[in-house]
Amino acid sequence: MEENKDLLENKVQDDTTNNQNISSVDSVDNTGSDKFEINNNISKETINESDEKKIDNSSTMKNMQSPKITPSYQNNVKNSKEKNKVKKDRHISKIWFILLAILVIAIPGIIWIISELSIDYTPYESYFNTMDIYGFNTIYDNESAKMSEKVNYAEAVKLILSTVLQIDDLPKYIQEEESYKDENWIEFAQSLEFVSNSEEMQKEYSKHISYIDCISLLAKAKSSLLEEELTTSVTPNFSDFDEYTNEEQIAIKDMVANKIIDNSSEKLNAKKDVRKAYLNQMIVNFVRQYNLITVNGAKLNINPEKSPSNEESYPYILSNVSKNVYEMSFYIKNPDKFISPKNLFKDQRKNYKVIDEKVSSYFDTILNVDYEKINAEMFNLLLEESLLYKPDMRKLNDYIEYVKKNKIKMSGEANVIFPVVYYDGEDYRVRVKVTYKLESSDDLTNVVYLDDNSKKTYEIGEHSMYLEVPLQEMSQNMFIKPGNINNWGTGKMKE
Repeated sequence: MEENKDLLENKVQDDTTNNQNISSVDSVDNTGSDKFEINNNISKETINESDEKKIDNSSTMKNMQSPKITPSYQNNVKNSKEKNKVKKDRHISKIWFILLAILVIAIPGIIWIISELSIDYTPYESYFNTMDIYGFNTIYDNESAKMSEKVNYAEAVKLILSTVLQIDDLPKYIQEEESYKDENWIEFAQSLEFVSNSEEMQKEYSKHISYIDCISLLAKAKSSLLEEELTTSVTPNFSDFDEYTNEEQIAIKDMVANKIIDNSSEKLNAKKDVRKAYLNQMIVNFVRQYNLITVNGAKLNINPEKSPSNEESYPYILSNVSKNVYEMSFYIKNPDKFISPKNLFKDQRKNYKVIDEKVSSYFDTILNVDYEKINAEMFNLLLEESLLYKPDMRKLNDYIEYVKKNKIKMSGEANVIFPVVYYDGEDYRVRVKVTYKLESSDDLTNVVYLDDNSKKTYEIGEHSMYLEVPLQEMSQNMFIKPGNINNWGTGKMKE
């Protein structure tokens, strides 16, 4: 009975609830209807999403239950592509690494090239050319005065000693097997106490030399080899002058005071390795300043007004020679083979002193004649000193008899006009000024040795003439080529 009662009560509650829901639906207005429609749509979307998820889950389940099988050839293609991509990436990395390495290596070289190109050697070109004219370029180890090149310490010592002492070769006792280039020159310099023989310096002689060391060496050459005092009255304007030692400053002062190097308000930068451009300048200015390029210390001309119009034909001009003398015509036999004094200088410079001696000896013999003292034997001996071949004794004896017969008495001398030494196309020639005084002669023709039937008529008294004296070369030595001096006049051509 109680169970039936409970069932009855539950049914009544359900009916009541249903009646309330129906009542609320009936009382809804138009707005309520719209809300109902929206809710109804949302419910549909929710149902659709739910269905889609079910479908997806169903597909997933199918996939899990039946995995897709990929053909092996497709897997190989895929793996091959991946491997190629890895190889390509590695190849690109290697290329970048190589390029980076090349760049790192190249940067110092690029910097060096830029620094080299930034140096202006234009102001030093004239010194470069003069080194060639003087023949000093051949003293360098590579026989080149190229301005950008550096110089070794021993090489610089050789250049300075060779130009200052005017020597080309070392004494024979010095010439030994070398452990480094120009070591013999260092030993020669040490024998002169020009450079140190300390173990520390021995290691430096084969290395590059600095600009300041070259300056110091030239200053020492002046004081110890030329025995002249250094000039210290001038204070250079170099902005880095105070960076050098007292001894180096003294050397710099002397170089500036004597115009061996140019004074400037910029840095001297002399602690760096010297370039040939700067050493060329110092060597050329040094030999000019102290007349080391001339014979017997003759002074060079520095006055433009005394420069001859053909100055370019000569390696230098002397101050004590009139420009008119330099402007005289050369004696030319073969114009096609003619070599000017300037172009011949570097080859014959070493013979200038010999030429001077031979010319002086020859003319001292033929211009100083006394009929009361002359004899064939002595005349012959004196001539042999300056000739390549022995004199023709028949002609010599005939002349001795002629002198005694005509009571010829004369005196004179000859002076070589340097650097007028050239090649006429067949013979070497040197310009000579001959001065003589004829005191007596019964016959005024054929007065001088080898005048043989000359048309020249001499006059009593003092006279002078300029001659182009022919020379003969043998074993790098020069000799007089004897002949009629009246055929040696300046400007003459071969008949």
